[in-house]
Amino acid sequence: MSAPRIERLLTGIDIGSSKIAVLIAGQATDGTLHVLGTGVRESLGVKRGYVTDIPKVDRSVREALEQAERMAGIEVQQAWVGFGGGTLTSRIASHEDPFTRGQIEADDVDELHMRARARLLGDDRAVLHAQPVFYTLDGNDGILDPTGLFADRFGVSVHLIEADRGPVSNLVTAVRAAHVDIREVVATMMAAGLASLTAEQRDIGTALVDIGASLTHIGLFAGGMLVGLATIAAGGADITDDLASQFGTSRAQAERLKCFYGSAISSPRDHQDQIALGEGAAGEDRGKCTRAQLNAVIRARLDHFVPQIGSILSAMGDGGPAQRQVVLTGGSSELKGMADYVQGVLGGATRIGRPVGLA
Repeated sequence: MSAPRIERLLTGIDIGSSKIAVLIAGQATDGTLHVLGTGVRESLGVKRGYVTDIPKVDRSVREALEQAERMAGIEVQQAWVGFGGGTLTSRIASHEDPFTRGQIEADDVDELHMRARARLLGDDRAVLHAQPVFYTLDGNDGILDPTGLFADRFGVSVHLIEADRGPVSNLVTAVRAAHVDIREVVATMMAAGLASLTAEQRDIGTALVDIGASLTHIGLFAGGMLVGLATIAAGGADITDDLASQFGTSRAQAERLKCFYGSAISSPRDHQDQIALGEGAAGEDRGKCTRAQLNAVIRARLDHFVPQIGSILSAMGDGGPAQRQVVLTGGSSELKGMADYVQGVLGGATRIGRPVGLA
């Protein structure tokens, strides 16, 4: 089979609390995306999703980029950059103006969008996404395409995803220091929804839960939009810290124990399986523990923050456990048994999300 003809190059940079990931993809003539190169480096200078040390982030981004560029055999000039700080919010705002031109044309729609965006922009908030929901003509809402219609008053309702301006500016500064032009700053929940949910899932109503190292983002998609967005300051790194504290190991060893032996679901055999804890901070042998003891620490942390996800989704109006559809993303969702555990706590159907349309 011949190699696909690449028409367009796309680069994404995801700056998380534990790792910085770069993906270089090529879009073929048929619209499919083909992975050309990837790069991953430890995330230095980022805490709970916020840039705290620009030079360290700059260095990590450069190293991840160089790794991806070597694999792809190209040099990246511009990229889309993900922002996943805890200040992300989602809301719908409306704007309406008198209209004296009679029949609405495409240029009138564009002008309305510009006026609405200028009016709705806040001094302390950065608008990452602004998507028209519907239009209003003389007080009648729900109109999807106003072109060709007549009105005396013309308005639009816009779905906005915003974040505090300071953290976004720090992210932009850090990436530009690595000599990369930023095509657009994208809310990570929006990116995850487009990557791992089908158009139908985004339309009928699906909860997307992104469990990262330090933050858990909860998003509710319905009607093709991200209609609800919230963040919990908890994630996989908290589990790692709990294990290190409980068993007196280093964080690196605790992370290894979690990834290789840990599970969100217990079984009777866990009481018989013995796991070597490795060395402590001073180099001493920490002995062994049972898998049941290991999983008990993991479950204690999960029991602390996962029920909060259900409360947040209920407040968003997702229909409750009986109608709930949940898709998990993020590195911490890869913990063994996580989907089954979350389904048991939240109800409904839960699965691990995978990229859609990526070859």
